[in-house]
Amino acid sequence: MIIKYINIKNKIKLIVLCLITLFVFLDGNYLVWFNSLYGEAMMITTFILLIASYIYYIYHQYVLKSQEKIVRRIVFLFIATFLFLGSKMQVLTSLPIIVFILGKSLWENKTLINKSNFKILCVILCIIVIYPIKINMFNGAISKDTQYNSVFYGILNGSENPRQDLIDMGLNPEMALEAGKHAYLNKEEYVKYVPRTEITEREFYSKMSNGKLVKFYITHPVRFIQGMEYTAHHAFFTGTSLGKYKRGYSEEPISDFNRFTKWSSIRSELLHKTISFIALVYLMMMGISLFNYIKNKESKEIKAKIQLLWGVMLIGVFQFPMPFVGNGQADTTKQLYLFNFVFDIMLVVSVFWCFNKIIDLINFKRNN
Repeated sequence: MIIKYINIKNKIKLIVLCLITLFVFLDGNYLVWFNSLYGEAMMITTFILLIASYIYYIYHQYVLKSQEKIVRRIVFLFIATFLFLGSKMQVLTSLPIIVFILGKSLWENKTLINKSNFKILCVILCIIVIYPIKINMFNGAISKDTQYNSVFYGILNGSENPRQDLIDMGLNPEMALEAGKHAYLNKEEYVKYVPRTEITEREFYSKMSNGKLVKFYITHPVRFIQGMEYTAHHAFFTGTSLGKYKRGYSEEPISDFNRFTKWSSIRSELLHKTISFIALVYLMMMGISLFNYIKNKESKEIKAKIQLLWGVMLIGVFQFPMPFVGNGQADTTKQLYLFNFVFDIMLVVSVFWCFNKIIDLINFKRNN
């Protein structure tokens, strides 16, 4: 749907885009997750569906200039959003961007939608906003584990003064006994504050909040940068150590997977796993896209596509700090899965943009 409705008329450009897309997004380390019960496969599938639904909306809105069945196109966008936000709790950070996209689609068509349908769509939009927040609230046990990891396996892990860190967060400094431990150890491995026990509930869970976590990193920017350096070091890897083969293939569990993983190898070996590299790619894409946005200010189609690209990039930005800030050093590579997927989208867009410019330059020289 994306490739069809992105409205590329040159066949050579279209074929190249297809080949790049197949090479990157059908990488074995993406596809293997579809054999698991984890939410990563659902997350990227519904994320692509969300992008496709908006590209479909843009095509009919600005290319065909069709005012028919506008409600159906908006409902399609709402359904894709609902599925994406329900795929994993970590996509909650995408909510502001998605609400903006949905709100924009409603607002610019308010004169084309009758009042009763418009009110219904507004109610659905409110449900979409409340829905992922409620999911997060109902998963209390998981939230407590991530909260424990964010402090003991994140802030206190490797800290020079864990007692002072706890004091800065308004917590009992005695809990420094558990510094560097995550929420999934055997009970015997904790000194006193075992996760999900009465004393930990009283001394930690009841006093800790996301607001305190954010405040700590705002008041300790160096610690935040150190955490982001750790996160960057674990970026650009979409594989997993879980088994990948049937027992009939091997009685011994096999964690390595190397089928159709050429793109994974290229990405892991060539891309620099540093904040500066990631920031440079984002700044370059932002600068070039902003230039094209201003250059094509009369084209609603191009502007809408660039706005969508910015939204996708922002979703990636919000995903990057989330693993360390929200879960310490636990499952960092796994929780960077969506960030890596967004980064791959950015790389595909960049490569195709460069190829597009080369083709345009060749055609220009031929005609002159």
